[in-house]
Amino acid sequence: MATLLTDNPVCGDATPGLEGKMFKVRLASSDMGKGKSGGFRVIYFISNPESAIYLLSIYAKAYKENIDSSEIKMLMKQIGLWDE
Repeated sequence: MATLLTDNPVCGDATPGLEGKMFKVRLASSDMGKGKSGGFRVIYFISNPESAIYLLSIYAKAYKENIDSSEIKMLMKQIGLWDE
């Protein structure tokens, strides 16, 4: 995962309404026998592609269908990345 983000920090799907700096990547799960569509979701924030990528959440799609923007904003507030 680290190599994936180092090589291409914006490889995930941009999260609408979060200024094009929040992304979601789908990862397969060999333990659960699921491909990317049923595997894990990694939510991350890019402050600057050359400096820092912040991990906000990792969850299995089997346990959580989606994460909404209000939950992402709450996570960002907790670590000082969101001012509203």
